[in-house]
Amino acid sequence: MYPMLNEGVEIGTFTYEGSEDEHYYARNSDGVEFEISARIAYELARADGTRELRLRQRVVDELKDSGLVRTSRFVKDDNYNRFTLIPIGERAMKYRDICILINRILPIVSILTFMAGIFLKFESTSYWGDDFDLFFYYGMLAISLLAHECGHMVAGVAFGYNISELGILLFGVFPAGAYVAANHEEENKLSRSDRIQFSLAGIELNLMIAGICLLTSIENYALSGTLFSVAYLNVALAVLNILPAQGLDGESALSDALGVESINALARKWLHKPKFRKKLFKSGYKGYAYMCLFGFSILCDATVWLVIGSNVLYAVISIFA
Repeated sequence: MYPMLNEGVEIGTFTYEGSEDEHYYARNSDGVEFEISARIAYELARADGTRELRLRQRVVDELKDSGLVRTSRFVKDDNYNRFTLIPIGERAMKYRDICILINRILPIVSILTFMAGIFLKFESTSYWGDDFDLFFYYGMLAISLLAHECGHMVAGVAFGYNISELGILLFGVFPAGAYVAANHEEENKLSRSDRIQFSLAGIELNLMIAGICLLTSIENYALSGTLFSVAYLNVALAVLNILPAQGLDGESALSDALGVESINALARKWLHKPKFRKKLFKSGYKGYAYMCLFGFSILCDATVWLVIGSNVLYAVISIFA
């Protein structure tokens, strides 16, 4: 992978006292500042992983050692490790018009496809196949996870977000999901409905895949059982992600709908401290409504971890059974 600017790196200008000449600096995520030349500042600003930096290898190595850029696809983190599949960068903006069109029709097309799949499948006289193709199923699982993130990516490009990469989240070295890294600098310029659509775009794509699988299973007896399982999987992904649990799409959508930064963080604040709970109880029906909403958000957190744990256990049993 070509050099990519590390998360949290800041590039800016400064002047020395008594001088009007501008100088450039770069600050890494640890807050350490380095004075750099104008050329290096320009190249760092273009370091999105999609192009080679026009700098000597020795300089690139120094930038890596300073924590300003990375060239490895694998990134260790406190909670999840990450593996970059595709660096996106500025080249995505070439396709913004297409992304705008797809993003506009995606909510309607996904719902119609899903409803058509349910109606036609259960109205069909075709039987379910008994065979189950395990490799096809897990291949579609990977495609479904990536498609979910591609939905966010398309919406992000349509709304002018700077999408840096598409990758896989890892527990250690084991895949735990996919992600899209986006710079939300343009978020404040968006309407509330646009921010909600960005959060829900991945869920919409999962529903569309579920509908396509149901429709395809009508004409494909051999794979009908597997296709139904894939459809069920995508519905499960959609339902799981719509929950207002910490870090999930449902939390982002609900937070944007209510105009708060994080409904889950707000729930923890108001439910964990006695003085805040008393305020809710004294606020009448509105307080009780928020109490139920906060409680539901915390419950969803526990549900998500229960689902993840049960699926990991099932996968382990399936492998060694």
